[in-house]
Amino acid sequence: MEQDLITVIIPVYNSEKYFGKCIESILNQTYQNIEIIIINDCSTDESENIILDYLGKDNRITYLSNETNLGVGKTRNIGIDRAKGKYIYFIDSDDYIEESTLADLHDAIQEGDSFCCMMQAYRTIDGKDYLFSRSKEELSLLRSPSVCFRLFNKNFLDQANIRFSGLPIGEDLEFVFKLMVYNNQYSYVTKPLYHYVIHSDSSSRGSIQKQFSIFEVLSNMENYAKSLNRYDQFYKEIEFLYISHGLRGTMRRIMQLPFQKEDIVTCFRLVEQKYPNWQNNEYLKQYLSGDFKFLIEARNSLENEQELHRIANELDLLSSNY
Repeated sequence: MEQDLITVIIPVYNSEKYFGKCIESILNQTYQNIEIIIINDCSTDESENIILDYLGKDNRITYLSNETNLGVGKTRNIGIDRAKGKYIYFIDSDDYIEESTLADLHDAIQEGDSFCCMMQAYRTIDGKDYLFSRSKEELSLLRSPSVCFRLFNKNFLDQANIRFSGLPIGEDLEFVFKLMVYNNQYSYVTKPLYHYVIHSDSSSRGSIQKQFSIFEVLSNMENYAKSLNRYDQFYKEIEFLYISHGLRGTMRRIMQLPFQKEDIVTCFRLVEQKYPNWQNNEYLKQYLSGDFKFLIEARNSLENEQELHRIANELDLLSSNY
């Protein structure tokens, strides 16, 4: 029996140091019926030459090159529209996966009418793996929204006409949430199969103003749920996403930058104007128990800039990635 075709989409931007390991992990998959769409988003290093070398070695690879820099989300959209596979898998060009990843995800997604199959992952920091453990329930609440931790059923992407927004932050969160609202069926693999690579030379998270764009993403998600008359059904989950990504995530990123107390005040204001009772969310203490004290301390210190900076200095920044 012929295997289902899986399309692997790899946006590439200045990944000359890491792309070789990424593409090798795809080419060496035990699941062989794949097409690989590599899209160069105007790299200025040697990425293109490395891609062209692999292009000549494996006929499963299709190479595309953007005329202008579009960013990762819009580049992925090009891959989706070109994809021939029944399933779609995204991987970042500096990460890599275990050799059984696609086989394990494919086997699991067959179990039901799922829009995606989710998996566990590692954080790989300077070559050392740290288990990035999330339960099925936590992944369904988008504690870790990365599309790279999931295999997607392309039919649902096309039915719902869902694509990446092109916003500077939170694209994966919006993409997965909309699919979850459209079809809340998903599968799960307990194995850690993805290596999310964090480099010692990684760039900063950008400006503080950029961090607030997550609230545009969250608003888009609310509006999408309302357009399908499912906002009430997903109210608790959306409120939790405002807490975990809009409040907790944004504050943690801002606190790694030169910030003022007004930035933290803005975080709370943008959440509390819509969800004033966020502290009573049933998922908060269950899944963010370690951060509950941090959030309450910050909330009680909005008038004390010195105290906010003390809180920032004591953060466990490794655990802040989600």
